[in-house]
Amino acid sequence: MLLGHSLIHGEPRQGNGTTFTGIDPRTGARLSPPYHYASAEDLYASAEDLYASAEDLDLAADLAEEAFVPYGKLPGKKRARLLPLLFIGLAVLLAGSAHSLFPQVAPAAEQGRIPLVIGAGFSRYNLDYGGGRSMIGPSLWIDWNFLRLPSLLSGLGIEVEGHAIDYDHPGGLQIMRQDSAEGGAIYTWRHDRNLHVYAKYLIGRGSIDFPHLPGETTYTHETLTVLSPGFGIEYRADRNFWIRGDYEYQFWRDYNDSHDLTPHGYTIGVSYEFGTHWR
Repeated sequence: MLLGHSLIHGEPRQGNGTTFTGIDPRTGARLSPPYHYASAEDLYASAEDLYASAEDLDLAADLAEEAFVPYGKLPGKKRARLLPLLFIGLAVLLAGSAHSLFPQVAPAAEQGRIPLVIGAGFSRYNLDYGGGRSMIGPSLWIDWNFLRLPSLLSGLGIEVEGHAIDYDHPGGLQIMRQDSAEGGAIYTWRHDRNLHVYAKYLIGRGSIDFPHLPGETTYTHETLTVLSPGFGIEYRADRNFWIRGDYEYQFWRDYNDSHDLTPHGYTIGVSYEFGTHWR
């Protein structure tokens, strides 16, 4: 039974009397029951139940603020390595919280829907291995779109993808393979029912085979961390089928312990959506 109270330290609290309601997106009608904002007194009372005083809360807030200082002094490369992990963690945290806080405001048309997208395509990537060389290969992706999010975060999801850039070797480079598997956050703008635009940031691992380097005889393979920002566009071809055009710029970290490889390229493919956003 929904009461509209805050749940603090396992106990329902009505709050300070100020309320808000959910909105039915189909009709604009307000949904019951009204929900109550938690008061400062409730929060401090909860802290005292956990053997923390108001002073403890203030100290915790001060320490959290101070934590940003050493982070801000980190070199740019180290901060860049942390940002994808922070972004992915934030996305998962927000999605989990919203799933618990806002289940009653999901549109009725989405009830029972599986927010899953599976796609496959063909990719051509510049290898960043001398002279603008490129190769081709298949790509697969799976997206999970969170349904029960506040309007500001609507469109946030998780993507897992894989590339196998193994074919059409350029002249003089018969030994080359760049395979990668990644996952991370994707944000899709769905303001048009037939045309979507998205941006993503993925992190994963890449496996590369290459010709042996001068002075080496056995060093022909590495497995590296891969960071991949990207963006793309999707066009609805049928009710559940979408045509996708994707661009991705990868950073294969510390290749040969000296520099990053930056393969980049495009993918053209087709996605199948298990359910639709528009009914």
